[in-house]
Amino acid sequence: MAQTLEPLIVQLPSGRASTPGTPWLIMIHAPGENRTGNNYWQAQTARRLASAGITVARFDLAGYGESLADKDVSVWDRQIAEAVSTARSYDASAVHVTARGLHAALLPDSAPGLRVAVFPPEPRDLDWWRQNAGRSGTWEARSDAPADEVAFWAACGVETNLLGGLTAPIGVLDELVRRMCSSEVAPGWDLTLCTEEGRTADPSRMIAGRHGLARLEADRHGLQAVLHNALMMWPRQPGPEGAE
Repeated sequence: MAQTLEPLIVQLPSGRASTPGTPWLIMIHAPGENRTGNNYWQAQTARRLASAGITVARFDLAGYGESLADKDVSVWDRQIAEAVSTARSYDASAVHVTARGLHAALLPDSAPGLRVAVFPPEPRDLDWWRQNAGRSGTWEARSDAPADEVAFWAACGVETNLLGGLTAPIGVLDELVRRMCSSEVAPGWDLTLCTEEGRTADPSRMIAGRHGLARLEADRHGLQAVLHNALMMWPRQPGPEGAE
């Protein structure tokens, strides 16, 4: 489906054309990924959710996957807003948005549905980057990076065995980290999928998977099941004080 910058890859329920009243899910991949997700978790989840009657749209953020554009937070914000607008133009009954890792900082301030952060880093996980402020240019993650840097990238949702060659403008990382550490970000999420030890203070959290990355088949199935159940419950979910 054509968009201004990168096309939407849309998974339709049972292969049918999208009809009015169908819920949509917009999926935003993590740093270092593309629209398929690590180990194809987004592509597989799209097929699973589509079989349950949800239209799922994925796309490459500018600068990732097949995109030849530059990595730019403001461009990513526009891509997400345009994808939501496209879903609404098809009279979607709800438009949910999910984002993984550090890109949970890209979740819009509001959406006509749930905003779901999948394994977002804790602010403390980003200390290594914040302690090295004042840089400029482009940062390249090396495969032989020190342990504290590797831990930073892992918290951001990057497969650490793929660190070599991963580059990002420092200004982009600064903005994402700034958003993620803002006191206004996490409380604005409708749902946080996390590991058992993560986001313990978040009243709307759900525990999914044993790892911060959906590498194993069991973890992918677990994420699919949690997302499916959450989207099927909306908007009948309890408020933040009763969510779990």
